[in-house]
Amino acid sequence: MVGIALLSQPLDLVVLGDADRSFLSRLSPMPARHIPLRADTSADRKLTASHLDRAVLDAGRPVLLVAQGAACLAAAWWTRLSPQSYVSRVTGALMLAPRRAGERDAMFASPASRLPFPSIVVGADDASQQWAVEWGSRLIDGPLPGVGPALSNRFQSILSHFTRAIVERDIRTAERLMAAIGDH
Repeated sequence: MVGIALLSQPLDLVVLGDADRSFLSRLSPMPARHIPLRADTSADRKLTASHLDRAVLDAGRPVLLVAQGAACLAAAWWTRLSPQSYVSRVTGALMLAPRRAGERDAMFASPASRLPFPSIVVGADDASQQWAVEWGSRLIDGPLPGVGPALSNRFQSILSHFTRAIVERDIRTAERLMAAIGDH
């Protein structure tokens, strides 16, 4: 069984929407904080963002943000429009089969830009490829990795690469901090 051992550091999982719980249990044995995706009205969207803010702020460790389907658009929207102090707590994102959400697309419209942390998009369609490019994400072009009793070797390899990118980002941040405070 592949678990959090693939990850270089313990992370808190924050799941937006209805990501496959059996897949998540293989990714991490640690419980995840699930935030339902509500976006029928502007008030629903604001409530979803508020719940996501609270989940990220309450996390005791760096956060791995996980979303599936239309929730991927909501996660990118939240990332782009939330205060830096909230977003900086997210160390990476796993976007599973992002898809257009029909009328919900307009609810989660935000400026096209790269996400400020390493991310992976898993999906085999054109929309997944387009989102991966827009978000600056690594693309796993294929079916969701949760199918079957174990994560594929390819997916394990890409997840390992992804977590190395998280570590490298943390090292760069620490080096900038040390340079800023100098040798006192």
